[in-house]
Amino acid sequence: MPIENRDLKGGEILVATYKSKEYECTVVRRPDGLRYRFADGSEFKSPSSAATAIFDAGRANGWLFWSLKGAEPVKRSVVRDNKPAKPKKAAKKPAKAAKVKKGTSPKAASKSAAQRSRQAAASRAYRARKKAKGS
Repeated sequence: MPIENRDLKGGEILVATYKSKEYECTVVRRPDGLRYRFADGSEFKSPSSAATAIFDAGRANGWLFWSLKGAEPVKRSVVRDNKPAKPKKAAKKPAKAAKVKKGTSPKAASKSAAQRSRQAAASRAYRARKKAKGS
C-alpha cells in the first residue's frame, strides 16, 4: 500500500519488492531532517531518491514505491512516475525505393556519389593498366 501519511517517524521501516527482490529502508531522524537508510549504510534525503537507487535507470515516486512494513504491498505497475503505459507504436511504412536513372543498375543506384566516384576511378585505372600491358 502506498504511503499516504507522509509524517514518518524515525525508526519506521519501509519495504518494497522490485524484480522479485525484497528491499528495506529504515527512516532515520537527524537534526537536519529525515534520512532513508539501506542496510548497507547508504542514506538518501527522500523516499524517491532511495527508490531511484534501486531501479536500473529512471525515476520513481518513492511515496508510491515504498510501503510501511506490515502494510499491503504496492502493485509495481503504477510506481514509475505514476504514468500509464505508453501505447505501442504502429509499424513503420517501408521506405520508398530510390529512383533509378536510365542506364544504371539498381545496385549502382544504392551507392553514394562518393562510392560511385571511387569505383569509376578504380575502373579507369584498371583499364589504363590493362591497355599499357597489352601494347
